[in-house]
Amino acid sequence: MKILKLLSYCFCFAWFTNVNAQVTVDNHSYSNRKDIVLKHLSWDATLDFNQSKVLATATWKYKNLNNAKQIILDMYDLKIVGVTAGLNKNVKFQLGEMNPLLGQSLQFDIQPKDSIFSVTYETGPNGKALQWLTPEQTAGKKAKYVFTQCEAINARSILPCMDAPDVRFTYDATIRTEKGYLALMSATNPTKKNNDSKYTFKMEVPIPSYLFAFASGNIYYGRINDQCGVYTEPTIVRSAVSELIDIPKMIAAAEKLGGKYK
Repeated sequence: MKILKLLSYCFCFAWFTNVNAQVTVDNHSYSNRKDIVLKHLSWDATLDFNQSKVLATATWKYKNLNNAKQIILDMYDLKIVGVTAGLNKNVKFQLGEMNPLLGQSLQFDIQPKDSIFSVTYETGPNGKALQWLTPEQTAGKKAKYVFTQCEAINARSILPCMDAPDVRFTYDATIRTEKGYLALMSATNPTKKNNDSKYTFKMEVPIPSYLFAFASGNIYYGRINDQCGVYTEPTIVRSAVSELIDIPKMIAAAEKLGGKYK
């Protein structure tokens, strides 16, 4: 009996070891993130509601760990306008073969001392992370609306990136949207609309690409207390606040476990 138990333990150990070895292989990203570490993103974007697309420039600061001569990124249904590397030098780029699930790779050469690059691009009509709503699809029936959902590997349809959860970066962003619309991101957010419909954001905690997110439309902020509130359309702000009125109690309970909520 003891021998059988020992054999069982050995089998389980070998099986779990084999499983762990298998899951370290990532077949969902084309990126060379073992050589290049993306550190910070500066994202400048204009939301075109008429054509349901985003026109943007993604500027990445990175660290070259192994003297790599090339950067390889993930993208899905993006139209690349141009790529610069180093000190605003235009570089040639190549696109890999399109895969219906994974998209394609974006590749270009870099110099050993480079630490920054920019990609100017437009999103396409088949971007999996983007949801463009007509006025009829919203609660108020008057304004258009857009929101994103990047999990699990759909951030590549919003911006060229290393779309894997082990790549974490900080970001700052500027979004230009329709007049009278508010824009939000997974970052610091405004609580009121402004006159020029231009909004800036900062995320100082490194996040994986699947947490990169934005929304824009006829959005209002409903205050619950000094620590929290809810963003939604004006016709349902009151009901949303009422629905989430217990959030402060949840924050208080969480603070007992994890410390003060900033």
